[in-house]
Amino acid sequence: MITGGKGWEDMENYGLSKYHWLELFLALPEGIPSADTFPRVFEPINPKVFERCFRPWVE
Repeated sequence: MITGGKGWEDMENYGLSKYHWLELFLALPEGIPSADTFPRVFEPINPKVFERCFRPWVE
């Protein structure tokens, strides 16, 4: 959302285009996750619980 992406494929494409920058901060031994991986990671996250944890961290 921050970069204007509209779906999981956009997340993968962003990662591929910024790979060298991202690897400065992240270990990416298998490379950028595929568009099929992102929903398996994010969809199980409860948005209300995430917000409860995330909001104090950014404040």
